[in-house]
Amino acid sequence: MKKIFKLIIISQLIISCSFDNKSGIWDGSKKDKLSKNERDYFKNAKNIFDKKKDNLIIVDKKTDLDKLLSSISKPLNWPDINLNSYNQINNMSYANKNEIKFKSKKISSHELSKDFLYNGEEFIFSDAKGNIIVFSEKKNLVEFKFNFYKNRLKKFSKNLNLGSVENILIVSDNLGYIYAIDTKTKKLIWAKNYGIPFFSNIKIENNKIYATNIDNKIYEINLMNGEKIWEYSTDLSDINTKFKNIISYKDPFLILLNTNGSIYSLDTKNKNPIWFYNVNNILKKKNDIFYALSNIIKDNKVFISSKNSFTVFDLLTGNLLWEKSYNIKLEPIISGSLIILFTEENYLLCLSSLNGEVLWSKDIKEKIGKKLKNNEINQMKLINGNVFLFDNQSHLIEIDLKKKKINKVFKSKNYSQSSIINIDGYLYFIAGKKLVKLG
Repeated sequence: MKKIFKLIIISQLIISCSFDNKSGIWDGSKKDKLSKNERDYFKNAKNIFDKKKDNLIIVDKKTDLDKLLSSISKPLNWPDINLNSYNQINNMSYANKNEIKFKSKKISSHELSKDFLYNGEEFIFSDAKGNIIVFSEKKNLVEFKFNFYKNRLKKFSKNLNLGSVENILIVSDNLGYIYAIDTKTKKLIWAKNYGIPFFSNIKIENNKIYATNIDNKIYEINLMNGEKIWEYSTDLSDINTKFKNIISYKDPFLILLNTNGSIYSLDTKNKNPIWFYNVNNILKKKNDIFYALSNIIKDNKVFISSKNSFTVFDLLTGNLLWEKSYNIKLEPIISGSLIILFTEENYLLCLSSLNGEVLWSKDIKEKIGKKLKNNEINQMKLINGNVFLFDNQSHLIEIDLKKKKINKVFKSKNYSQSSIINIDGYLYFIAGKKLVKLG
């Protein structure tokens, strides 16, 4: 394996500075030239997202895959688009009768965003017009709508990011605003404009909000009043990207995978950068756009996946533990000591999280029949210890990890047009601007 070059960022450097990815200069209030060693680092930094692909072959190491999984959980709320601060959506409970238990009235006349939340009592949606919609399943009723945007702001397209803690909903947008709504009193708590569009998921920890803007600057914001506590600039991307910055958090570590393909670890307690990997040179071809899929923290490891790579780092030191290069299609699942990947070639891969060894793999499309071969699989979940694949024609494909075979294929009457979340053993998703509950 080629040598990996890693730069440890020392805490004495100015906190809010960043790398100018064009000149290779540390960008702060003053621009000082890098030392020869630092220049050599940037010149030779390895592109961890662009290496020779690992072979895709059918493998069975006769491992009891089901015994490697974590125990089944039953979430009762969904306060974060990725469930929790680690971005780890784990092995979830489901009745698995595949019956429609509830279908709401139309929630909005406008297109709903694919991500939505559940605060333990109500579902929270946003739409293309910037409406925040709080919906009660028990009452089959929109409890209230809130629109922050008035007058001239109504004309602009809205792209909202949501995060919640208890009855406080935090919203950031592509106009540079971030604001807090009390879902109990139905009132705006505070609102601030930071001048540049926000461009990441939201994390809320210890009465602080973490979010980044489109220039890849990280903000730490007071949850109570919206005032900035701290900021840190990271390297910019030279081209437009199709994915947002992705933040994960394990106190006190904030991990950022930014739109330039760089990975930063920040100590939010001491306001210091700890480590990072610079991959600024990954975009060699004119149309080669870096596309991240996930940034997950588990067991003091950081699991980073892009469309063509899966990489594991030590959370504390930033040491590269191992890496694999596949054409990854869907967000991976990490449960217990097992990693589950689904590739563009329709291979399902089960890897050991310890060293990346492939324990089992199968070409799924070969096994599901001619009728489904042309359908696109677009979501993957770990449910009841089995892998559930969802396609664009409302099919649910269940793969038994114990028996290592397809268990069943189910056709739903409703096609999911959103992320699928799990609440109290039921699956919820949006179909035709309505909320559907599957059980």
